[in-house]
Amino acid sequence: MPAKKLTAVFVENVRPAAAREEYWDDRNLGFGLRVGTSGAKSWMMLYRLNGQVVRETLGKYPTLGHADARALAAEREGMVQAGIDPRKPKATKTDTAADLASAFVAQHCKPNNKTWRAQESQLQMYVLARWGTRRPDSVSKLDVTQMLQEIAVKRGDKSGGKCRGGIATGGPVAAENVLKVLRAVYNWALELGYPFGHWTRLLLATGQRRTEVAAMTWDEVEGDMWVMPKERTKAARAHVVPLSQIALDILSECPRPSGPHICSTCAGTNHIRGYSKAKVEFDASV
Repeated sequence: MPAKKLTAVFVENVRPAAAREEYWDDRNLGFGLRVGTSGAKSWMMLYRLNGQVVRETLGKYPTLGHADARALAAEREGMVQAGIDPRKPKATKTDTAADLASAFVAQHCKPNNKTWRAQESQLQMYVLARWGTRRPDSVSKLDVTQMLQEIAVKRGDKSGGKCRGGIATGGPVAAENVLKVLRAVYNWALELGYPFGHWTRLLLATGQRRTEVAAMTWDEVEGDMWVMPKERTKAARAHVVPLSQIALDILSECPRPSGPHICSTCAGTNHIRGYSKAKVEFDASV
């Protein structure tokens, strides 16, 4: 198919043909639009990585809009040029709730939801104003309940729509919408992989207790062996666990922060907790 000028007008108006059509951008031949016979449209990329030609679907139109699709393609092209596989989840800094929200919007909402700006606004207005500097795993159910109760109180004109501390409120509907986006953030964080996804996979790969795996540190890994000190084992004696290639591959995917802990939401300074919550979310996803 000859190259096309993939303008916003063309993308909106192009109609399906008897067979599926692919239109490649004349400004960037690795960026294109696929139009199915049913009229469904999706963005795609074509690039070479490690000697292999890769075809990747970026998202569906109009959920992923014209400008956002171009920006996403440019970001992925930069990753390819740096030798990074864009299809692999990036280790994301989630030291704070603000970090997590930013990653959620950039990596999940923008490619998949055309109302991502509304979700970003809800997070900034209601959630980050309260917890922006806190660790994501430090937010309790009581914290969420209290926040929703405050949001649900619709203030009059004299208060300017603000509650104590200048944090916005908006009534019961606003509270319900905030709960939806907050739940989506935490569900996505578990699906993202690190740290809870990697922790779960390490549990399966090593067969060790949940807290022992959660508190695993980099200095305990000696080649293909995991040497747990006696202070951290239930039997109060040192324990050596052989690490399979699967376990070593999982460890290689984990970021190496400044702190000692492998599974952490605070740059390695402490290990993850909240196992019961992670288990509930995992059960709900399978």
